[in-house]
Amino acid sequence: MWLLALAVLLLGLSLALTRQYLSRQLGRVLRSIQGLGGREIPEPVALEGNEFLVVEKAVVALARSLKEAGQKEKALLEKLPALVFSIDTSGHFLQISRASKALTGQDPADLEGSSLGAIVPKEQLEQVQRFLSRLVGKGRVNDFSMELLHQDGRKVPVLISAQWSEVEGHGVAVAVDMTERVSAEERLNRLATIPEQNPHPMFELTRDGSMAFANTPAKVKFPEVERMGISHPLFKGLEPRLRLLMEQEEESLIREVELEERHYEQHVFLLRKLRLFRVYCYDITRLKENESRLRVARDEAQAANRAKSDFLSRMSHELRTPLNSIIGFAQLLREKPVVEIAAQGKNLDRILQSSYHLLHLVNDVLDLSRVEAGEFQVQMMDVNVAEVLSEATSVVRPLAERHAVRVEIATAQIDCTARADRTRMLQVVLNLLTNAIKYNRNGGTVVLSYTEDGDCVKVRVQDSGPGMTTEEQERIFLPFTRLQQNQGMEGSGIGLTLSQRLMELMGGSIELNSKRGEGSTFTCSFARGRHRSLATVKIDSQEQITRMNPANDGPRTVLYVEDNAVNLELVSDILSLRPRIRLLSASNGTMGLELAQVYQPDLILLDIHLPDMSGFEVLKRLRSSDDTRPIPVIALTAQAMPQDVHRGLEMGFEQYITKPISVKSFLAIVDEILGLTRKRSLSP
Repeated sequence: MWLLALAVLLLGLSLALTRQYLSRQLGRVLRSIQGLGGREIPEPVALEGNEFLVVEKAVVALARSLKEAGQKEKALLEKLPALVFSIDTSGHFLQISRASKALTGQDPADLEGSSLGAIVPKEQLEQVQRFLSRLVGKGRVNDFSMELLHQDGRKVPVLISAQWSEVEGHGVAVAVDMTERVSAEERLNRLATIPEQNPHPMFELTRDGSMAFANTPAKVKFPEVERMGISHPLFKGLEPRLRLLMEQEEESLIREVELEERHYEQHVFLLRKLRLFRVYCYDITRLKENESRLRVARDEAQAANRAKSDFLSRMSHELRTPLNSIIGFAQLLREKPVVEIAAQGKNLDRILQSSYHLLHLVNDVLDLSRVEAGEFQVQMMDVNVAEVLSEATSVVRPLAERHAVRVEIATAQIDCTARADRTRMLQVVLNLLTNAIKYNRNGGTVVLSYTEDGDCVKVRVQDSGPGMTTEEQERIFLPFTRLQQNQGMEGSGIGLTLSQRLMELMGGSIELNSKRGEGSTFTCSFARGRHRSLATVKIDSQEQITRMNPANDGPRTVLYVEDNAVNLELVSDILSLRPRIRLLSASNGTMGLELAQVYQPDLILLDIHLPDMSGFEVLKRLRSSDDTRPIPVIALTAQAMPQDVHRGLEMGFEQYITKPISVKSFLAIVDEILGLTRKRSLSP
């Protein structure tokens, strides 16, 4: 009996111990289930018949929790921008997130079962093997760079981190798209190379003035600047401005500095976060030189403009003064009775003098404009210097007498010639002599001399006038310039400018040497002539032409084709001085051709500007007819440009006379062509 009781006792004890053990184990399971599923499951205190029901319910709750957690985890993974995938040892995908669509262009369902090598470029296959070897071998891979191949052909850079699980036999990896980061790094790399690519010197200074960086152009141009830092002369005066820049809210400044005759513009930027100053240096020497030239050109243009305004004002005065004389004395002649005209010779002389002055002004302005336009031509020849100076002296003698100035030639007549245009050489000498007389003092002297100096012939005009300062000498050859002490003197202010241009055209030069209170000396340098002069001819200022005895000569017929009645009347009055000349007139080219055919005149005077055709066309038709071809034709016109004169003579005009007419010269030409004169022999 006692054996049975002992057995029952042992069995009870065994069951009690079993309940306690199972209760503890069940508590652990339930707590694990609660941790996995997130549900609160009451922990049983003891197993009292419904223990297995509780376990069953816990398992069901665990399954439901795990399912819900999986759904949440899957939804979370789908929302991640990164690509999440699980992979086996051979590189095949077990699971892959929806981000595969963005990175590869393929859906996750299409990639499950395929390998990682299928979505990388061929050249990246070795990278895949290294990734798998490192993942399986070390159990973890961090920040592994690789490229994925998108279906559109793009290569997408990614950075992969992965964890390997030995228990489950696969790895879980996360691949992050690095496209934007790579682009940013490339931009940063390009920005980092900008200082070296900049062709101008660039420096970075620390706040204490030491050199933090200098690009290659800076090191080449300023090799010692790295050692000297802000104490280098290139940065002279910069330090206080940098301190001011730090104290203020400004971020940059611009300044100019000069170093070793070079000009630099410095652009300084404050890099507050880096605690640096970046300085760009631009060499602006050429710009400064251009600016200087522009300033000089501007000043010269302004001075020329002011001079031109002064010239127009003076020219108005110069024109009005002789016009007042001409008009005034002409009106006076008209008001006087005819019987008193013989006593008006003095007034007539004044009218002529004023008229010639006007003509001189017009000629100077036209000559200067032609020279400046490059349309002026010179005829170079060997010119007898003594002859030109003698003629010039004779011309200015009346002017010298009016101003009580003595003019003398200091050089004896030597055998000397110069290469020049004789007319323009005389014009230059006359202009210098005229100025030397007008701007001299009463009782002063003008000395004219010439010498041979090697291959040059130098003609000097020296006066005893007031002289000029250095500043006045610098301006005297500028157009329309007149000195203060010469204000009120007759003149246009362009004579010296024209003389200088004419000398340059003839291959010579004109120089000035003057001192205030000691007079002035102008020196004209010409090339020496190729041949020596054998004789010097003295030219009388009066025409050496005399009328021949016309007893054996018949009348002469002159046809004048001119549409201006005043010009016709003037020529008619002039030719009235030759009683044996009969004048015919025509007001247009057609009438002139008809009269030439009918009357066969001995001479035709032809204007160029006619109402129906040009004078050149009339001449052409005259030369095309056998009846009128032999008739000499003289152009008498205001069309006075050199090209017009040259064209007229080439077309066959006997002479080309420009208006206004010199009566004596005109009559001499007419007399010679009509055979009414003979020239006297010229005496040496």
